[in-house]
Amino acid sequence: MDRKRLTLSGDRWFRLWDVWIVFVLALGFLLFATSGPAPAAAQPVLPAISAQAYVLMDAANGLTLAAKNAQQVRPPASLTKIATAMVALQRARLDDVITVSVNAANTGGSRFGLSAGEQEQLWKFLYGLLFRSGNDAAVAIAESTAGSVPRFVNLMNQWARSVGAVSTHFVNPDGLPAVGHYSTARDIALMARAALANPIFARMVSGRAETFTWDGHPRRVTNINQFVWDYPGAMGIKTGYTDSAGFCLAAAAERNGRLLIIVLLGEPSSAQRWADARTLTDYGFKNYPLLASRQLQSGPGGRAGTGSGAGATWTSPDASVATAAAAPPGRGAAAGTVYVVRPGDTLWDIARKFNVPLDRLTEVNGVASPDRIPVGRKLLIPTAEPPTG
Repeated sequence: MDRKRLTLSGDRWFRLWDVWIVFVLALGFLLFATSGPAPAAAQPVLPAISAQAYVLMDAANGLTLAAKNAQQVRPPASLTKIATAMVALQRARLDDVITVSVNAANTGGSRFGLSAGEQEQLWKFLYGLLFRSGNDAAVAIAESTAGSVPRFVNLMNQWARSVGAVSTHFVNPDGLPAVGHYSTARDIALMARAALANPIFARMVSGRAETFTWDGHPRRVTNINQFVWDYPGAMGIKTGYTDSAGFCLAAAAERNGRLLIIVLLGEPSSAQRWADARTLTDYGFKNYPLLASRQLQSGPGGRAGTGSGAGATWTSPDASVATAAAAPPGRGAAAGTVYVVRPGDTLWDIARKFNVPLDRLTEVNGVASPDRIPVGRKLLIPTAEPPTG
């Protein structure tokens, strides 16, 4: 055999070496390109929710995890009764006697079935209010604890403002449609959060049924809130419906020590309300670590940590704060920082966050409380009092 035929020439060795070098370099580049830092976790996709407005809130810190039309003013229907119950609990004792007037007994809409002249303890009326959504119970409670419905409603509005629900105004204790009777999904979530901090309210709305003596006879009252029956760890809080408000719900659920609040306004049907309540709550528990850990970047040029889907938004715990150089014009200019307004913010929220007087915040920025302010607006947060004299 010819030995020369088994030996590669020098030229062919060099050509193979060139190919091998190209191959190694290409492989190295590919490995480098694919071994960079792991991509950031994707924003969870918001579920399709049929409500005209909704809020998903962390009860522990008031953080809005997801929202749609959260500040849209809408009729709250019987979600009004959250405020009714809280004013009653603050103003009266559970064993105070409530007397049913003719006016209360004749109140229309959903009823507890009261008759004029009946007298029972407040706690029993509260079950009629929260479990059966009794409009007659709401009026009886208002008249007996405050002397009149208008006086009681004034207390409701004061309580709403005290918990940050500054875009809410009540004209009755039952939620029947009325001019000037309105709230927002965010405000209702704030009211629900404050109410759940009251152990009596929280225990009541978590129940499914209660039996007690009424007018000398046993009476069993069941909760019409299906969510509290169907969803593990649920606190029913309150249902609502009117033709103008649609089907509404304020509810909460606890899992692994975490309590989430949902508010649904303007649902097209009762069945859709329950389905969306489960979907939104599941979404919150499943994605909570990612939703709650989104941080807004600080400093000039920081981006708000918001995302969107089907007209909804999720928001992160903090807000974009910039230097005072970008402050908007206003009266009584002062040194401070600039806050970029997030979805769902109110002036009350911002004043409390930065521990500044609300009237000082509105004066410096030339806005009127409790007007809502557009998302993205830059507000000067004053850090010094204006000069006096």
